Amino acid sequence: YTAPPLYLSRCGNMNVLYLLPVVVVVLAAFSCAKAQSCPDDTICPVTYPARVDPGTDTCDTDTAGAIRQEIIDDLQDNLEAISIKINEALEKKYRGVEPESAAISCQDIKEARPDAPSGEYWVLNGDGSPVQVYCEMEALQGCGCGDTEVGWIRIADIDMTDPSQNCPVGVGPAWALNLFKEETRNGKRVCIRTQENADASQCNLVFFDTFNIPFTQVCGKVIGYQIGWPDAIAFNRPINEAYIDGISLTSSPDPDIDGNWWMNRKHIWSFIAQASEMGCNCPCCSSSTGPDIQGFIGDDYFCESGNTAANADSATLYAGDPLWDGMNCGSDESACCNSNQPWFCKSFAAAPNDRFVELRLCADEHPTDEHASFETVEIYVK
Repeated sequence: YTAPPLYLSRCGNMNVLYLLPVVVVVLAAFSCAKAQSCPDDTICPVTYPARVDPGTDTCDTDTAGAIRQEIIDDLQDNLEAISIKINEALEKKYRGVEPESAAISCQDIKEARPDAPSGEYWVLNGDGSPVQVYCEMEALQGCGCGDTEVGWIRIADIDMTDPSQNCPVGVGPAWALNLFKEETRNGKRVCIRTQENADASQCNLVFFDTFNIPFTQVCGKVIGYQIGWPDAIAFNRPINEAYIDGISLTSSPDPDIDGNWWMNRKHIWSFIAQASEMGCNCPCCSSSTGPDIQGFIGDDYFCESGNTAANADSATLYAGDPLWDGMNCGSDESACCNSNQPWFCKSFAAAPNDRFVELRLCADEHPTDEHASFETVEIYVK
């Protein structure tokens, strides 16, 4: 008897494991050889499962056939059940390992494989195609989105203290590429706006791709340094302009699809730079002298200065006090620092359905007067 095929497969270029058709040979059930006489109405021990007529060596073939068929049916059911269970176990074990086994999300992989380490996996993007992403499988301690949350997709990882890394080139339209340049001042290697793209009031941007994978949470950190004389908030400017001196994080549609994409930005977080810890312009300062914060920002911002003097030099990078790390806040801006920094967490009531998370480095005056910069950028979505 040949059982149904039992296929156990691992996809892609991995070794393929097939349990070929299982040949079940039930010799005793298919032959009725000479047997010892058996007591009336009992199973013959030599020719099981055939019965033997009382006092003879003749097989009761009708009864034997029925028993054989019952055994075969049971065996087939058991093999099919085993096949299903083994395939389910293998699917979980290799979920996300190859394009053919792409998962719904990083969290889906973690739920199927609790011991899955952080690393690159395959998940399905918004149109159902497999894409390779970096999955952070450990909790982001201090993130503020829930320290037990796991299964994040990392979309940005910039560390300019690593000599092998460079300022982000970006993705998306050609006009959105190469808008940052590397600069080293006072021993700090940072990214700033390129001069040829830095008008008196402008934001230079870089898109980080979410691959249209729906998300409702964004978590991460941005650390930079003050350069020159930034003045925090630009009075009454909308989200599409240089509304702060510093870094703006927004989600946005794909410019190649949505011709009015910039009109549909959604605020995630603002990292605001001010000129001095003395005479604080940050809206969170106890004695703020700056304009009111825009409504679309709300409480989703950090604001800090790296300069302890009353005046700032336009060419100086203030290396002694990184921005937005929650440390070394002067007395006036002490209310602007909190225990979660440098981490931020933003939750959306519904998924923005946007392709990109957009980082914009903004200033409302020329780079010869003020700059913000970034040294570290980590961004995760789920």
